[in-house]
Amino acid sequence: MDDREIKRLFFTRSEQAIPALSEKYGKLIYRIALNILSAPQDAEECENDTYLTVWDTVPPKDPDSMQAYAAKIARNIACDKLDYNTAQKRGGPGISIAELEECIPAPETSFDSTGLSEAIDAFLTGLNVQNRALFVGKYFFSESVKELARLSGLTVTCITTRLSRLREELRQVLEERGIAQ
Repeated sequence: MDDREIKRLFFTRSEQAIPALSEKYGKLIYRIALNILSAPQDAEECENDTYLTVWDTVPPKDPDSMQAYAAKIARNIACDKLDYNTAQKRGGPGISIAELEECIPAPETSFDSTGLSEAIDAFLTGLNVQNRALFVGKYFFSESVKELARLSGLTVTCITTRLSRLREELRQVLEERGIAQ
């Protein structure tokens, strides 16, 4: 079933909408949550919360890509759950996005979030396919360096070096646009 058919099920409020979404993107949603949370029970909870959020938001939203829409929701829910878990435990596993702190302005800093989004989009568009996949895999899907190496056929050292260079390139792009420090 393609995205158009899945969206039609959501728009008609069909009981088959969530099973169709789960069939097509359930593994991706679960993997995103598990990569961030490292706990199968929490990942399952986030997966279910993602289905509920998609149900509650489509309609009125009409996303171009159900995959991207569900992935973004799953990631946001998993990040919120991680924040909740680590706030209670006062510690715990970090998230790979913390590596980008050297590039992206601190939340208390005044900056144009639209400009930041446009700068990151331009940065990603300028990358070759493999570097873009590595960057998005690490910082959006929270894949481990080891998993990225397995998927790409590159060594862990090569992935680590590329990600470091990509973060530096992003920092330079943001500085050129007056967004980073």
